[in-house]
Amino acid sequence: WFVVKTPDFSPPAISGLYLGLYVLIMGVATFCWIQVHKLRMWQEPLNVVDDSFDDEAMKQPKHEDMTMTGTTIEVADEYAENEGNLAVSASGDDPCDTCEVGGQSECTTRNDTAIDPKKSYTIIAMRPPSKQLMSKQFLALAGFFAFHQSHNTWILTTTKDFLSFLGDDEYGNKYLSIFTLLTPVSILGLPFVDIILRKYGYSIGLHFINLLGIAVGLVKVTSTNLSVQVVGFVMYSFYRCFVFSITFSCLPTFLGIDVLGKGCGFLILYGGILSFIVNIPLSNVTMNRLGRDFFLANLLYLIGCLPCVALCEIVRKGFAVEKAAKQS
Repeated sequence: WFVVKTPDFSPPAISGLYLGLYVLIMGVATFCWIQVHKLRMWQEPLNVVDDSFDDEAMKQPKHEDMTMTGTTIEVADEYAENEGNLAVSASGDDPCDTCEVGGQSECTTRNDTAIDPKKSYTIIAMRPPSKQLMSKQFLALAGFFAFHQSHNTWILTTTKDFLSFLGDDEYGNKYLSIFTLLTPVSILGLPFVDIILRKYGYSIGLHFINLLGIAVGLVKVTSTNLSVQVVGFVMYSFYRCFVFSITFSCLPTFLGIDVLGKGCGFLILYGGILSFIVNIPLSNVTMNRLGRDFFLANLLYLIGCLPCVALCEIVRKGFAVEKAAKQS
């Protein structure tokens, strides 16, 4: 409203306003995290085995270090692949060398995922930071998020022209206003996110993101009725909520705490790169060569949801392998 009512408000001024808001918000967030980190570092020396501060006590491995040196590590995560409380009991350097079932060494899960005890498997959170970010599970999740973030960006940036092509200009951009008002309603999807993760786990949660992406795409490519598009607006609100909340909450279940921030940053980076590579050329073709007909572009994003099913399966199998290693 302010921009519309102020004719002299130039694009550089608008960009500067957004940049200032970004610096303000990120500056406050960074300050808060620095204070939390300082508090954590101050409390760390107090986390010893007993009340004494002798040298031997200080040498004892701490719970949060996640070291496999004869200690028992309890990992509680009710969301991690719907696995309930995970108990990790390991002795020795190999996480699979003490798993015995019926007198025989064996590591299995409910999904019939087996880990050969003769082969060493290191839990992702215990690997060096670079190897955590290069793990198959993280790369699959990053590819999944990059596609859906690019899809979200495409919808946000092209909805005005898409609705205009369908005739929204004749109604005074009424349906564009409905879309704009429904976008913040995505926060109402959070309770549903919580229910799905508690009951079914992250694998089903990721598949649900795919399902919502397909539903949004189907509405766009199968109907030119503006009233039907309102249904797509509601689905998009939930789609957007699910993409960000499920993906980012999935990271702490397998990444180490010191790598978590880098992992979130790389997710955003990959999504931005893919959006830049795909959306700009696609919008140019749509606007300049296809007469503002978004059918082909929306169809491509609809088809793109199908390979994401395979990425979900890679993440699911990664959870199964991690669980088997933790339980061994």
